[in-house]
Amino acid sequence: MMKTLTPAGTTTSFIETYDCLKPEECGITIKTAWQFMQDHANTEHVARDNNDTRNDTQAFLTSARFQRPFEDRMMRWIKPHWNEYSKKYHIHKQIEDVFDPLYKIQLSETGGGYLNPHYEQQRGRSGMAERFAVWMIYLNDDFKGGQTYFTHQELEIAPKQGMLAIWPASYTHRHHAVNNLVGKKWAATGWFRYKVDGLTA
Repeated sequence: MMKTLTPAGTTTSFIETYDCLKPEECGITIKTAWQFMQDHANTEHVARDNNDTRNDTQAFLTSARFQRPFEDRMMRWIKPHWNEYSKKYHIHKQIEDVFDPLYKIQLSETGGGYLNPHYEQQRGRSGMAERFAVWMIYLNDDFKGGQTYFTHQELEIAPKQGMLAIWPASYTHRHHAVNNLVGKKWAATGWFRYKVDGLTA
């Protein structure tokens, strides 16, 4: 039987949700990300996918003008919830030691999203192998559908504006967007990584 996880929810599957951002904080984040997408539309910092498995726009906030203020802001917003998650699952890592400064804001429109089951800890691209946990914040909820479904756990997260979700990055937590989105869905996604040879955080 499929389970639905709602804000401030808890499971025994290492997937946790928290009330994190206020509506005005979500609005500022969306506005800034949209401006970034316009300013960097034809650069490596903005990726647009349109195929059978993925249909969305991703803004990687790597421009110095955006990244540092956003990194500090995101870390501050997420920190108390990471502390709770870390304590519950005996990770015992300070967020400053594991927060990945590279994260993205995603815009998915009707029928879109990352529809293919996947997990976040992968070989290949820089830093992906060192990921051990994922965070995601739903920035709006004025759309229909758009749940995140975890295949092994048979569990879905129902989006709610300002909600933070944290879960493990490994193959145990394959997930995908449910193919039922109507409207525009904004979300921020990032990772927690172990340091390797001082190159990643």
